[in-house]
Amino acid sequence: IKRVKELFEKYHIQPYDKLTKTGNIKHVLTKTSYHKNEAMVVFISYKKKIPHIHEIIDTLTHEYPEIRTIIQNINSRHDNVILGEEEKVLYGEGYIEDTLLGNTYKISMKSFYQINPRQVEVLYSKAIEYAKFKPTDVVIDAYCGIGTISLTLAKHVKKVYGVEVVPQAIVDAKENAERNHITNAEFVCDDAGHFMTEFVERNEKVDCVMVDPPRKGCSTEFLERLTTLSPERIVYISCNVATQARDLTYLVEKGYKPLDVQPVDMFPHTPHIENILLLSK
Repeated sequence: IKRVKELFEKYHIQPYDKLTKTGNIKHVLTKTSYHKNEAMVVFISYKKKIPHIHEIIDTLTHEYPEIRTIIQNINSRHDNVILGEEEKVLYGEGYIEDTLLGNTYKISMKSFYQINPRQVEVLYSKAIEYAKFKPTDVVIDAYCGIGTISLTLAKHVKKVYGVEVVPQAIVDAKENAERNHITNAEFVCDDAGHFMTEFVERNEKVDCVMVDPPRKGCSTEFLERLTTLSPERIVYISCNVATQARDLTYLVEKGYKPLDVQPVDMFPHTPHIENILLLSK
């Protein structure tokens, strides 16, 4: 990022100023893979064109051979949303790869990937241990992202359904299942609550639901549909124990009992943790 800023200064490419609505570069986003030496650089720009972009790309890829892809994301909005809808792959394939618990994952610009891969392996291993999966189990992985939890637990169960509302994440998840030769994982682009309602309507049985929501936790509508689906076990992974505690209160009222809880230090040198909670009906 420091080198990118030097190059922008060299070619007189101005940062975007949200007060005057002038300039061009809003953000520089990087993603790196932990187990593979691969990096992604994303220029988030206000305008469609970045002057001298080819010189900048040539310099960066020459100096940093680990850069596998460079992307331009165009965001002409005037609010605090980081990423725009339009993107152009300027160099490489538009994604990087990483491995996690024996599986290889494609990570694209908009797909969510945990920021601390070493501790993610601790987190997922503990969550799977808590779930006590049987080879006959059918599992729903709500908020599945690019399929990291789904594909990790697939070898322990009969069938896993991964559900996610971000279309690109589901595209990546399907590709990740294919590249890892996993055939008992099915990925659906849908609201998780709506998907579970359809399961109830079809009178299908689910043994366990894995829940890993964003910081705001689960909506009341989602929790209602989850309890209507009535799985035997719920494994709730949270990055915000306050909203997890709120949701737990609701689930206890609906007849679920917390059996185990395990915090995992995902964010060293901060007060934040990921927290695993096992509930049984």
